[in-house]
Amino acid sequence: MPPAPGRSAPRRALLLGGIAAGALAASGCAEDARQIDPFPIRVDLTRGAVTLAVDVGDGPVPAIIDTATPLTVLDPFQEGVAVPPAKRRLSTVTLVGLDEEGQPTIPRARFPDTAALALHPCPDDRLCRAGLGDEAVEFRAIVGADILARSAARFDFPTSELRFFPDTSGDASQLGDECHAVIQEAFAGGGTLSVNGGEVNFGGWRPVVGACMDEVGAPDDAERGTDALFVLSTGLGISVLAASSYQRYADATGAPALEDLPAGELYFPSGVAPVRLGQIGSVALVGSLSSSNDDDVADRGPCRELYLNRIMAARACDDPDAGLATCPCPDQAPFCSTAAAVDLDRTIDVAILDDGNPVLQTLRDELRPETPELDGILGTAALASLRLELDYLNNRMLMRCELSAGCRTLPAVRSPESRDALDRCRAREEDRIDGGVDAGAVDAGLADAAN
Repeated sequence: MPPAPGRSAPRRALLLGGIAAGALAASGCAEDARQIDPFPIRVDLTRGAVTLAVDVGDGPVPAIIDTATPLTVLDPFQEGVAVPPAKRRLSTVTLVGLDEEGQPTIPRARFPDTAALALHPCPDDRLCRAGLGDEAVEFRAIVGADILARSAARFDFPTSELRFFPDTSGDASQLGDECHAVIQEAFAGGGTLSVNGGEVNFGGWRPVVGACMDEVGAPDDAERGTDALFVLSTGLGISVLAASSYQRYADATGAPALEDLPAGELYFPSGVAPVRLGQIGSVALVGSLSSSNDDDVADRGPCRELYLNRIMAARACDDPDAGLATCPCPDQAPFCSTAAAVDLDRTIDVAILDDGNPVLQTLRDELRPETPELDGILGTAALASLRLELDYLNNRMLMRCELSAGCRTLPAVRSPESRDALDRCRAREEDRIDGGVDAGAVDAGLADAAN
């Protein structure tokens, strides 16, 4: 997506929430996928954010990887030394993965010609932090989408691994038959960033996805839930929800009132924000058929799309015993195609943020009018059962459950005939997941991930 003309924001406002605005995304790699990174990069998820180390020639420093940050940030902070003005720094960035003892000692991928932003993003006279309260992790760098978008980035959360590929092979129908939830048109945003008097364009690489929030164990055969829109961030563990969005959810489900929830502090890379700590019973991440010219399809919303996916996959409109008075497809047709979804039917912890906070306001301003109003940021704890692949070059994301507890992959239902393939892939998925997750080999090696 090209940068939005005329859209800009102050540097401090953009560098919020582990989601700093950034530079132009680089082009993809041409080599074979396994030549980019033949071994998985082990990362640390124990404190929420995806963390490892990066080395730009001065030795490894602790870093977070944030899918919602378009620009790589290198923090020049040194205790007792004045922080220099922000500037662009052309660097070769090496990602250093964890060894078997959990220490960052294994160089895994090298990204030459990275135009990073040298900046101390938080106002504190100390290392910046990201996360909830005492669990917040200190960092000296943020790996952003200017690095991730050079290829396809796969985050395997159950095994704490990251891999890079040139792109994701296969079209949406092939990937759906292999039990992937393919979310099309997955990235949005873009604009300009002021750095020391100069303007830098940044691309639209924020990963956004619709969601349906509901109670845990809500029935599949009822149209219900609260629609929402999230940015996916691997730079935070806990998810963030706007206060107005939580209020809609609470009104629908009878969840505790906002003022009755305990208070907490959430550290964004730009500083700390007061929050209320609550829970959402379940969240389903849902794609859309927004490219359709049919208004009935384009305006469904995540919760109705989720309901239709479940109904179509179960062939409920063809079953007189399913209890449907009428088929919920447009014009009561016996079949309608549906987008993909991933059903996370388990409690999701959320930090509830005031709608006026600059984190939400800046993101909303950037994403308007291409997307609906943003409701929050989905962190790694909510994604813990998933394998998430961000296929930047094809503007899509792929999700698949790797752990069965409270997680179901719901591929798109494209046609009546495609349901046979979905039945087969679900049977294979049950066998694969029940057999356990293979963490894979961890071997030393360095692959050049240049363009």
